[in-house]
This record gives sequence, C-alpha cells and structure tokens, in this order.
Amino acid sequence: MPHNFRHSSYYKAANERLSFRKALIEKEIAELPPRMREVFEMSRKQTRTYKEITEQLGTSEETVKKQVSGALKVLRVKLGVLIYILILIHY
Repeated sequence: MPHNFRHSSYYKAANERLSFRKALIEKEIAELPPRMREVFEMSRKQTRTYKEITEQLGTSEETVKKQVSGALKVLRVKLGVLIYILILIHY
C-alpha cells in the first residue's frame, strides 16, 4: 500500500506541474497580438492548413506563415525564460 501511495503522489505532483505549465502557455498565447493569436490558434489548436486559414481570413498565405512564425518566436522567448525560472524554483 505505501508503494501505491508514493506513486500516486508522484503522478499528482507531475500532473500539477503539467497543468501549471499548460496554464502558462495559454496565458502567453492569450497575450499575443489579436490577429497573430487568431492565426496561431487556427493553425495549432484547430489544425487548419495555411491555405484554409488564408481562405477564411481573406489574407495571403505568406501573411499566415509570418503570423505563425512570429507567434512561435514570441512564445519561445517568453516560455523559454519562464520554464527556466520554473526549473530553478521547482528543482
């Protein structure tokens, strides 16, 4: 029985860390400029192709590519620092 308790505590802690990190990611996505966020979410969350996004938004495929690329750069910079701080705090 103590063995199972130890594992359940481990998984509970791991799930809490994962939930916290997901919340941080969602927070950073929400802080993207509105159009960039919209395009990023259509691409990543709704798994639409650049062509589908282009057709829905009436913009060029190059603009869609730039918006997604820009969002990824912003998130990488912001989340890279945040994850580093989390590692320092939690480990």
